[in-house]
Amino acid sequence: MFSLLLSDQEAIIKLCERHEEAHRSECYYHRCVELGPWFIKYNDHVTLEAEYKTQEYLFSKALGDSSAPRIARVVTYFTAEPKWGYLVSEGIDPITPADTAPQAVAQAIQWLRRVPPPSGLTPGSVGGGRLRHRVFKDFRAP
Repeated sequence: MFSLLLSDQEAIIKLCERHEEAHRSECYYHRCVELGPWFIKYNDHVTLEAEYKTQEYLFSKALGDSSAPRIARVVTYFTAEPKWGYLVSEGIDPITPADTAPQAVAQAIQWLRRVPPPSGLTPGSVGGGRLRHRVFKDFRAP
């Protein structure tokens, strides 16, 4: 992971601000944009920092493993203001789903199930925080 130039960070922040302004009134939208070779997720810092740490961990486990699904390399993670976090990853070219797509998804899930958790963790993300899913009241595990 490396630091981006301040001008790159400023460009990312402005792009995300424009995206948020254009889409925040929609019922459901994704806080992600593309800029050049990068795929950028932005969200509240607490939530996104946990995703960042999880993605870095899974990428490290996928290195050199030919059975691993494609996991984007994290370029950097930074925060701006007290609320926002920005996760910058390498862009991965999309592939056209083949007839074997359901099997590939199943294999990716099986690979994820085999990844050992870091020592000392409880259920939740690698980066900390409670387990979150729509099955729980308010999306958070008790």
